[in-house]
Amino acid sequence: MSAFEHWVKTSFGFLESDAGFTRMPFREKLVGESVEYVKWPLLIFIGWYKGEIDVNFHIDIGYTENHPVFRPNLPRTFPLHQVVLRQDKDAYASWPGKGGALTSVHEVQTVLRESARIMQEYCAHLLQGDLGLLEQLVGDRTKRSRQYAL
Repeated sequence: MSAFEHWVKTSFGFLESDAGFTRMPFREKLVGESVEYVKWPLLIFIGWYKGEIDVNFHIDIGYTENHPVFRPNLPRTFPLHQVVLRQDKDAYASWPGKGGALTSVHEVQTVLRESARIMQEYCAHLLQGDLGLLEQLVGDRTKRSRQYAL
């Protein structure tokens, strides 16, 4: 287990213990590091690349085939910050990762811990299978796309 995987497991262990997600086996990557948690139809991607931490929710394409909102031709990736800011525009007011690349172990661990705290606080409904907020975000994207097309 890499150091990054350990830090993710330490911060996001609640995904397995409390929310029923499964941590996927580590896959070797050419660049960056990442850990994925799955509970169908949701995949949570946590990655570190070029000094940035990404925490994203992905909807499985198989789930979108007959869904009235999620469709295969629409984006199905939702960054944590987008989901959280939709609920509370001040949620990141005390965010520790402001500006610059994350280059030290301490910075990476701090951002992972804070991301996990924010996910627990604002995404409990999502982690339990209520995808309503993601459906709203797809609707917002669709409206914006239509506005630009006109």
